[in-house]
Amino acid sequence: MDHVLSTLIHQGKITYDEAKNYAVDLTELDRMMRAEMVVYSYVAKSTETNEIVRAEVQAENEQAAAKLLVGQKLFPISIEPKGDSTSLASFQIGSGVPAKARIIFTRQLSTLIGAGLPLLQSLRTVHDQISNKQLQTIVSSITTAVEGVNTLGCLCPTPQGLRRDLY
Repeated sequence: MDHVLSTLIHQGKITYDEAKNYAVDLTELDRMMRAEMVVYSYVAKSTETNEIVRAEVQAENEQAAAKLLVGQKLFPISIEPKGDSTSLASFQIGSGVPAKARIIFTRQLSTLIGAGLPLLQSLRTVHDQISNKQLQTIVSSITTAVEGVNTLGCLCPTPQGLRRDLY
């Protein structure tokens, strides 16, 4: 049972605090969690001082790392497993999509999903607001692909120019 809880935490489906309510042996759950903790390098902006912070955090997964950063009044810009070179700054959807357009797209999509809109409705709404034609084409491909799957991680094949490990 505790192994299942540990796996669900690692996948980001439940939090550690939620798992503690169902754990048979808290000591065993803690041991498994320490073994599965990952060190993440991050770049974040302080919401208090507006300074850019580069550091590391240990967490079960990227979502948990982001929650820790938000709890420290930091706005995550990029979070990646230590040693991984796939940060938001190096992300390329294609040669014709400027970083500003990618950031605006990501923020708009995040806001809509955070407000409780379903993923497909959020993608369609953001698609209609995109001015960059190449990004609009990519988002259209993503929307079409998502319509046929249950989870975003199942997108196969990946729409041209989109890196699966970012979303």
